[in-house]
Amino acid sequence: MAPANTLPAVLTHITTLYYSYLHPLLPSPVQSLIENVAPILTQVITSATSGDLTTLLATLVVIYLSLRIADYIRRSVIAWVMFFFKIALVIALVNAAFYVNRVGLDKALEDAEWGWDLIWGLAQKAINGAGGGSAGRAGGYGQWNLDEAQRYRIPVEGKRASKRRSGGWS
Repeated sequence: MAPANTLPAVLTHITTLYYSYLHPLLPSPVQSLIENVAPILTQVITSATSGDLTTLLATLVVIYLSLRIADYIRRSVIAWVMFFFKIALVIALVNAAFYVNRVGLDKALEDAEWGWDLIWGLAQKAINGAGGGSAGRAGGYGQWNLDEAQRYRIPVEGKRASKRRSGGWS
C-alpha cells in the first residue's frame, strides 16, 4: 500500500506507520483524496531533499531581500538628496536676507532684475538657436518668436547713487 519512492529513512518510516495504522481508519473519500495527493507531495519532498526546490526557494529569498535592500537604498539616497537640497535652499534664503540687509532693498531689487534679465537672455538665445538658426525669426509658422516679446529697461535716474553701508563684505 505504501508508495515505493526514494524517501529519506525517517519519512519512509512515518509513511509506513501512516498506511498501516491511520489510513484504514479514514473514510473512503478522504482515503482517495490522500492517495491522489500523496504522489504529488512525495515528489515535492523528494525534490526538496535533493536540492532542486531548496535552491529555487533560496534564490527567490535572495532576490526578494536584494530588491528590498535596493528599495531601502533608493529611498535613503533620495531622502539625503532632498535634505541637502533643502539645506542649500535655506542657506540661499539666509544669504539673500543678509545681502538685502547689507545693500538695501532698492539695490537688491536692481541686482535681482539684472540676474533675471541675464537668465532670460540666455534662455532666449538657447530657444532661438535650437532650430538650426531658423527658429525665433519672424514669419515662421509654429516657430518660437521671442524677439518681439523682449523686455525693455527704462532707466530710472538716481537709483545707482544708493548709499553703501559701512562694514560688511564688499
